[in-house]
Amino acid sequence: MTPCACGRIELDGQDVSRAGLTAVAVSPGLPYARALLLASLDYAHRTGGCAGQAAGIHELVDAPRPADEPEELTALLERLRLVHAAGTECKAVVDAFA
Repeated sequence: MTPCACGRIELDGQDVSRAGLTAVAVSPGLPYARALLLASLDYAHRTGGCAGQAAGIHELVDAPRPADEPEELTALLERLRLVHAAGTECKAVVDAFA
């Protein structure tokens, strides 16, 4: 995991994606995928403000669900979508992780 000049966090040289989160959730586990997701959104906000964070959220929640995505990750991404869609202040997306 490394920050990218593009304002995103990369995992193995690629932007964090839903497929990448799924791979992390499958192994080493969901806590790692949650941490990666939170770090990605935090970094997107720090580098691109609310617009950068919103773009990252949309890319993740609008991406097709991988067949092996754990239900817990699907539920987390759905909560994140709902919190964002409700117009929650962008710094408060952490609410989705509660």
